[in-house]
Amino acid sequence: MKQLLKYTKFVNGAILTGSLLFTSCTSQFEKWNINPNEVTPDQMEQDNLNTGAYFTQMEKGVFIVGKGADGVGLGGRYQITEMLTGDIFASYMANINTFSYTTYHNDHYALYRDWYNAPFNDAFTNVMQPWKSIVDVTEESSPARAMATVVKVLGMSRITDMYGPIPYTRFGTSIQVPYDSQKDVYYRSSKNWIPPLRRW
Repeated sequence: MKQLLKYTKFVNGAILTGSLLFTSCTSQFEKWNINPNEVTPDQMEQDNLNTGAYFTQMEKGVFIVGKGADGVGLGGRYQITEMLTGDIFASYMANINTFSYTTYHNDHYALYRDWYNAPFNDAFTNVMQPWKSIVDVTEESSPARAMATVVKVLGMSRITDMYGPIPYTRFGTSIQVPYDSQKDVYYRSSKNWIPPLRRW
């Protein structure tokens, strides 16, 4: 019995000590958990950064040019998304090497997975996600949302031409969304970008 009482006192003391330790840390919780090298949501609201910061990313996602964040450049992504995937597959360009069973050539319809996935991945990372971020912080009649929608339509019309059905109308609503047919993408796109342009 004495052993049980001693054990209960020890457990209660440990629980009390643990609860004091955990509650005493919360007074500086925000100060300790804010990255000093990262922009806060309040800072992003100044000078329209919460919308304007995404436009450059969207524009580079439509037609990949310029330098990347690392300063090396996006020329390699342009070569993959335009030349090696689209242009060769559509026979705008041709490979001067002879056919070989050991190498991948989009020219010979032996598609290289990293190449044919690149335009799709780039479009959804650099066009659709920034568009969704702008939509989340703007009103429906906002000029920033209208401009972002026009850039989105420009970028995604190229992607639906390359791939056919794509996730479009319900993008960002859940992790898995159904794909829209190419016809639905074009009809929905025209409904999205014509009204904002008529206002201007």
